[in-house]
Amino acid sequence: MRYNPPPNWPPRPGWRRSADWRPDPSWGPAPPGWQFWVPEDSTGARILAAVKHPAWATLATLVSVAAVVLALVGVKAFSGAADGDSAALKVAALTFGTPTDVDAKAYGSGIPIEDATMITNSATPIDITLKNSTDSPMRIVRIETSILDAKTISCNPQGSGAMVSAFYSVKIPFEPFANNLPSKTVTSDIDFTVKPSSVDRMVITVGPDPIGNGNPVVVSLSMKLIPESGDPVVIAPLALSQPDGVDQELRSMTRYASMQSACIDKTVGVLDGFLVATQIHSPDVTRLSDAFRAA
Repeated sequence: MRYNPPPNWPPRPGWRRSADWRPDPSWGPAPPGWQFWVPEDSTGARILAAVKHPAWATLATLVSVAAVVLALVGVKAFSGAADGDSAALKVAALTFGTPTDVDAKAYGSGIPIEDATMITNSATPIDITLKNSTDSPMRIVRIETSILDAKTISCNPQGSGAMVSAFYSVKIPFEPFANNLPSKTVTSDIDFTVKPSSVDRMVITVGPDPIGNGNPVVVSLSMKLIPESGDPVVIAPLALSQPDGVDQELRSMTRYASMQSACIDKTVGVLDGFLVATQIHSPDVTRLSDAFRAA
């Protein structure tokens, strides 16, 4: 059997439980009916499905199934009635996963988009545990994303005009050098089914398109998962950024901090606005905010 940690508990690959082990109370409870041990043959089970996005229409030859992170990780059955919630489909847990690489294109700085170089870019996936309390499958067919705000966060005066466009599950149209959102809503078609009386995990990546000079962009948004029938599943407002971009900004901050005090003070206020406006923050946003406060 393989240990299967709940989405809100830290991963422990290859771990075996001792007789006196108890979970850390700070991790919180597992979703109702969670199976902690599953057969070995279910290890790493992933069903990938492409999220359709209008911006990808001309990139069909560049996109592979593996480039899109939209995964169903296992199917965990549970028994018993819904725990006081009449919703047929609801979010049982939402966490941010370990940063993962997604395929991306690098262009700009004299390189046109048609000659873009394929690279990888990091993303912190959103891990959504969904609970189906009915005796019928619940099929999610669409993600509707409302973008509350998006800002490039950098006080680094250097830049070459380079652009990176990553193949996120949900791509947020963005103009990085103008800090402009061409659209405040994005609709992404998906096909994800939660089996009857089960708890399933859906993992998606969300990010701005494109990113300029590798600088981090903080995005605040809310999402609705639209089932084929029934009420939408509402995801609470959250803020996220990109691990690679945050790493780059923190490295450059050691060089420019003493020369950019006014920009740093202003950016602290911008980041505070994102934190106040959202309920859930990715680790990348938190460490970016902490670094600017400490600068």
